[in-house]
Amino acid sequence: MQVDNGKRHLTIAALGTNDVYLNHTTAQLLNAHAGDMLYVYSKRWPGVRYQMHVVGIVADGGLVGSTPYIISNIQTFRDIENRYDDITEIFVSNRNRGDASDIALSDRVTSGLRNSIPIDEHVDQVKTQGVQNSQKAEDLFSRVFTLFALFALAIGLLLIFLIFVLLAAERRAEMGMARAIGVQRRHLVLMFLFEGTVYDLLASFVGLGAGIGIGASLVYFLGPTLQRFNFPLKLTFQLHSLIIAYCLGVIFTFCSVAISSWLVSRMTVVEAMRDQPERGQQAMSLGEICLRLLTSLRHIGAQLRNPGRLIGQISDTLIGLVRSLTLLGFLPLLAGYWLMQQGLESAQIAFFSLGLSLIAVGGGLVIKAVIEFVLRLVWRSHDSQRARSIAGKIFAAVAGLALVAYWGLPFDALANLGLPRFYGGIEIFFLAAFMMVLGAVWVLIANAELIVKPILALFSRLAGLYALARLASAYPLQRRFRTGLSVVMFSLVVFAMTVMAIITNAMQNTYANINTQTGGYDIQAVAYFKPLPDLRSALLQHGINPSAFSAIGVRASTAIGVIQPSNDRPGWRIYPAQIVNGGFLNGYGLHLSARAKGFNSDAAVWQALQTHSNYALIDSNALPYRPDSVLNSPVYDPSAPLPADAGAPVQPPGFNSPYLFSMAGVYQGDTSFAATPIWVTGTQPPSPFVSPSPYGYPSDNKSAFKLTIIGVVDNSDDAHFGLYI
Repeated sequence: MQVDNGKRHLTIAALGTNDVYLNHTTAQLLNAHAGDMLYVYSKRWPGVRYQMHVVGIVADGGLVGSTPYIISNIQTFRDIENRYDDITEIFVSNRNRGDASDIALSDRVTSGLRNSIPIDEHVDQVKTQGVQNSQKAEDLFSRVFTLFALFALAIGLLLIFLIFVLLAAERRAEMGMARAIGVQRRHLVLMFLFEGTVYDLLASFVGLGAGIGIGASLVYFLGPTLQRFNFPLKLTFQLHSLIIAYCLGVIFTFCSVAISSWLVSRMTVVEAMRDQPERGQQAMSLGEICLRLLTSLRHIGAQLRNPGRLIGQISDTLIGLVRSLTLLGFLPLLAGYWLMQQGLESAQIAFFSLGLSLIAVGGGLVIKAVIEFVLRLVWRSHDSQRARSIAGKIFAAVAGLALVAYWGLPFDALANLGLPRFYGGIEIFFLAAFMMVLGAVWVLIANAELIVKPILALFSRLAGLYALARLASAYPLQRRFRTGLSVVMFSLVVFAMTVMAIITNAMQNTYANINTQTGGYDIQAVAYFKPLPDLRSALLQHGINPSAFSAIGVRASTAIGVIQPSNDRPGWRIYPAQIVNGGFLNGYGLHLSARAKGFNSDAAVWQALQTHSNYALIDSNALPYRPDSVLNSPVYDPSAPLPADAGAPVQPPGFNSPYLFSMAGVYQGDTSFAATPIWVTGTQPPSPFVSPSPYGYPSDNKSAFKLTIIGVVDNSDDAHFGLYI
């Protein structure tokens, strides 16, 4: 064990009689320091106190964790308890000689111990549990940080893209003159790519250094504050992580620069010199592509002397083929179908949703091609530009609204259609946000006239403002690509800020709502050494009227043995019990999530508890997940447990899962169930060293009695464990 706020190590063997260590949490609660004296009381030895000497304060973790603990030599408490041979826990440290991994060795040792120890003992893989707990805590923060990081990454890439588009617009005349004197398009692409790469390498280095500095500053300034809440921050630098971060920044930025360089170089000399908007190149028909490919192959013999030109013609033809198949909708449909199949096979919502989105876009492109063809036939090709414009607006409206409609659906919409349950992470929220923003902006920018014309008509009655409105709307309507890119970027910024505000407000409401945390009670008194007398009589003896209080609830916590005869494999198990009275029986501080059939309201359940002593409630964490919920949950939950984790979600503190009771026949999410009979009995610990709660067993000298579960207490906050009697 390590000294708190130090590097020196302490051992339990060095403790003398009546010497103790305190972990950091206990020292904070008692305001104790090394060298202090402690007086130890317990209901196990009423009327007697023992004096202990605090030798040192150890850091939380290891054997003691973060819960309050006092560590002493075993002989000290053996003398107090007058017992000399009791052993309640044995800790095993594996010695790996390199012939197996740590996990495999731990599993092998655990299996061997379980085959050797008595049936009423069990083995806990504390290191595995510690790793799992740390991963859960890490996952809690990493999800939120990942969500904001994805938004920041998308906004940054869009900003880089927009900067290069505007940079190309500034140099448009220069590029036109360069094209006029013979500069090829690929030369312009390489020019922008070279310039962007230089910016990329320098900016990634500056960003990495700034990130390290800001991160170190946050750890330095926030560390002492968070240390008070037993949440220490440790500054660690890993060279490979820094290299990976730098390389990822370079790669993402380079990809954005490459795409923008390719797009901004599409221009003719006339368009560049006159600063005209880029006209979208019309896709060649399949017949035109085949004819061009056959022409290239026919003259292949004559062009063998110039292989560079031949390769260029063939590559241009193939690129044109891919582009035409994409604009006609065939490639998006095929790619979407493949992604949907991958999503169905792997049960990943991201693949399925992206595939469905591509199918929507591909279907819209097919509709666009059909509409454009029909309009050309009707107008006899006299106004092909108008036909293309109308078809493009209809396509943008159909595809954009389809994206917004699908990604805005609630999580249970797919399950209601009979689809299997999908899995996903926090990235689904980012994908949904990006796709909804993209779809909405696509619809608005492509059909901007529908918004601008009513505004211009409104301002037409004001001569001075009409000219300003007309000028203000001219550039966005003429440069729609830049306008749409800017709107998408700003929309994502606002979306990210809104999500951050919602998450912050939700956390504040959770922790700031005192009634939720306390159940509505304002005062709590705990009797450690002597049971409380009748509280109302005690208040009256001191001149206090009990009726002046809104509610007075009495609760006693213990552990009991429970068996459910209707279970397929009935057996005695342990579960905490809350013996309640007063305000608790009126539902004050407790909320029901399910009722037994025959009870039409929560009030009927509380009334039955007051009049029938054999009725009881149980908390919702004692209910397992439905066996088929992994594949057919009515509600999609990205953070739902995997099949291996299905079972009781959370166990009560201090109880061991192998002996923990779990109900059968009632499942998570049920709101109505058949009243379930169980049998309970008192518990008797096998040793004075062991608390009755984690290691209770049905006692031979206490009779069991029957209870009927008629309600389930909502334990979503993990603060209401127990069988309420």
